[in-house]
Amino acid sequence: MILLKKLPLNRFLIFLSIVLLTFFSCHKNSGFPKELMSCEKKFLPMNLEHITDFKNQFSIDIPKHWNTKMYYDNYQSEIFSADTIKPISETFILQVSHIQSAIQLNDTLIKSLDKQSIVLNRTKELVKYHQFKDREALIYASNGVKDNLPLYIFQDYIKIDHDRFLLMKVDIYGSENIEERLCEALQLLEKVSIFEN
Repeated sequence: MILLKKLPLNRFLIFLSIVLLTFFSCHKNSGFPKELMSCEKKFLPMNLEHITDFKNQFSIDIPKHWNTKMYYDNYQSEIFSADTIKPISETFILQVSHIQSAIQLNDTLIKSLDKQSIVLNRTKELVKYHQFKDREALIYASNGVKDNLPLYIFQDYIKIDHDRFLLMKVDIYGSENIEERLCEALQLLEKVSIFEN
């Protein structure tokens, strides 16, 4: 307690906020860590379309007016979607991929992602282990530049079982309203349903 008395008021408030966030974020495993979902505005899209991937491994609700593409091969099934009515610097690109491959969410994966970031000239912003709907998951976020635009990349690796995982990815171009756009994306991704096969 003596340590707390020596801290200036603003540092004490930051310290207290971190402690409270850590304490209260552990009570629910429904989706993303609470500190990522502390958005001021809730994104409430209208006219959602329920989309299931080609291999019937997962589904997501996407606004009907978005441009959505699907892809599959022997090892993966993917859904890509974006609001193409808006300029790229005002929206985001959403990607959900079911991948038929083993994954270990550990330091080896993080080091591999770090190497990819270095090759692509990106800076790591966040690494966080968490539970996504009671499944082991790892968030890896980075930023860089692509096509002369700032790019923020959010990736969430979710282990389904010993030989399958889900990758949820958000690409945010531009430097304005990044947090707001990430909040919108996370609110859509939080509703992803992973099917038991």
